[in-house]
Amino acid sequence: MTVLETGASSPSPMLAGKIAVVTGGTRGIGAAIVEVYAEAGATVVYTGRQVPRPEPTGHPTPQPIAHPCDLADEGSISALFDFVHERFGGADVLVNNAAIHDNAAAHKMSSEQFRRVVDTDLVGTFLCSKLAALQMREHGRGGAIVNITSIASVTANAGQVNYVAAKAGVEAMTKVMARENARRGIRVNAIRPGLIHTDMTADMPEQLWAQKVATTPMGRPGDAHEVARAALFLASPHASYVTGVVLDVSGGRGM
Repeated sequence: MTVLETGASSPSPMLAGKIAVVTGGTRGIGAAIVEVYAEAGATVVYTGRQVPRPEPTGHPTPQPIAHPCDLADEGSISALFDFVHERFGGADVLVNNAAIHDNAAAHKMSSEQFRRVVDTDLVGTFLCSKLAALQMREHGRGGAIVNITSIASVTANAGQVNYVAAKAGVEAMTKVMARENARRGIRVNAIRPGLIHTDMTADMPEQLWAQKVATTPMGRPGDAHEVARAALFLASPHASYVTGVVLDVSGGRGM
């Protein structure tokens, strides 16, 4: 049984014919979204800082395509969307998943640390969303933008003032861009994951992990594919009347 099956004999191709861009798609939640979107019929372009540049071909491919992109570099973001436009005629779906951490208590954090995280996690998300929305407006098919934020935006994690500020900013930006693009058939939503099993959380101290599990009403961490299935819903026609929403995928921890 695939990750998309929910009792039916085969998964529904909810994203058949769609061009989806997923930032930070090499591991964790991003990799799960790439997998789920590809199974749903999308042609997926996913990014990472160290992935190889795609080979030129004369036709689109159904296999996920890796493209290098540094979200702290506006030129790198522009190159990504130029590639998507030239190869496929523009994006139908964008998932802003890429993010970084650089933790320190606020009174010890340098302005460089603060800006580095905000430049990637907030400004990079804005630039990707702006360029994707422009392509969606140009091709006239509408589209969907899904921003991956964090439960940290509401739990105010100590030592992460830069990350928390960036993720809270993305949630506010989601609502503004949803309002601005709604009449063009472009839906903009966000997902707020809680404690999720990924390689990024694998080195979390055992005591802290246990504490976070204990404060999760469902009593367990989530799986990356549980977030990915929420991202599939928001990108699909099943969410055709959903925009400006921050969907909590945290086992109830966000209540």
